[in-house]
Amino acid sequence: MWIIRVLLISSFTYGSLFGLIVQDSGDDKEKQEILRLKQELNEFYNKKEEEYQSRKKELDDLLLRVERTKKEIEDIKKQNQEILNDIKGEVASKTAAIYNTMKPKNAAEIFDKMIAEGKINDVFDIIVKLKTKNITDILRYLNINNAAILTKMMQDVANQSSDE
Repeated sequence: MWIIRVLLISSFTYGSLFGLIVQDSGDDKEKQEILRLKQELNEFYNKKEEEYQSRKKELDDLLLRVERTKKEIEDIKKQNQEILNDIKGEVASKTAAIYNTMKPKNAAEIFDKMIAEGKINDVFDIIVKLKTKNITDILRYLNINNAAILTKMMQDVANQSSDE
């Protein structure tokens, strides 16, 4: 924006100076002064243009570094998410193995307590990873309301799967 102003001022000044040169071609001193001013304006413009180009290059380099860093962060985030998913899968697998070997009555008591604490989604995540026979046995020992809620949740997931 300031470069445009400088160009406009320079253009206006050049025009004015040229007009002065044409009007009074007999006065060498004024001509020299005008030429000196013209040269100073050219030098000023060139200096500002160099500063602009230098700052533009700095900004372009900075933008490039920001983009590289952003990509590196995204790659690290993706790697961390994959590791986290692997850990969650391993934990879920071990949790399911534990509940599959546990007595259904004990598992049902734990699930009832977890549901009372508001962790019904955690219970559901565990139940869907259990063997069908164990789910049936555990549901038999669960509080009737909790068993009904979990059965509905399982039915909803089954309906979503069949719709797709």
